[in-house]
Amino acid sequence: MNTARHAPAAGMESLLQTVHASRVRQKDAASNRLSHGPPAAAPSALTPSEPEISLALMSYEPPADDYLTNRVVAYATSQRVYDWQGNARQTNFAHVELSFAFDVNGTRLFADPNQSLGFSINQFSRLYLREKTWKPQYRCVSISIPAPKYRHLMEICTTLAQLDVPFDSFGMYSAPFLSDALLQFRDRVKHGTFCSRIIVEVLQEAGVGGPEIQRLKPWRATPNLLYLAFGGT
Repeated sequence: MNTARHAPAAGMESLLQTVHASRVRQKDAASNRLSHGPPAAAPSALTPSEPEISLALMSYEPPADDYLTNRVVAYATSQRVYDWQGNARQTNFAHVELSFAFDVNGTRLFADPNQSLGFSINQFSRLYLREKTWKPQYRCVSISIPAPKYRHLMEICTTLAQLDVPFDSFGMYSAPFLSDALLQFRDRVKHGTFCSRIIVEVLQEAGVGGPEIQRLKPWRATPNLLYLAFGGT
């Protein structure tokens, strides 16, 4: 008989006693943990993200045969920008609008992708939120924002569009030149507003657009400054 294949009886008994003792310790430890309630769930590394909806800023660049006032505003408030190669160019926008292409649930409002609801004001209108078909002279810059902020922003614009707010010619044309003291406290209902000022105000109120938007002084915000702060290049 080859005794190397069989452990001595005393050694086997000792091994069984060790295994049994280990199982008893594990059972006691498990019972002790359960007596203090179920184990805490491990923290999840992933948190559900809010759905986002696209919001656009539409900036109007007047052609050479446009109204003189539009061309003067675009020229007088233009900003120099640089591309990634260091080449300089001028922004030349005379007007801006917020474009709502989706409802508060993220469903497109119009079948035509060139249509949306535009929120703004110009020298020939009162503050509005209305259907727009965008001309080629408009440059679009889009951002995605959380659905609750999109909903809040649309509510603000819908409410303001019902207040019959007039256009503030003085505030618009003097924004780059006069002091804050003369411009900051012009009342929206009494004096009116202008496109880039009201858009900065509603974006700031809704917390949309990031720090560049939040740092703007609305009464000084020209269409060109707003375009760059919104992310235009």
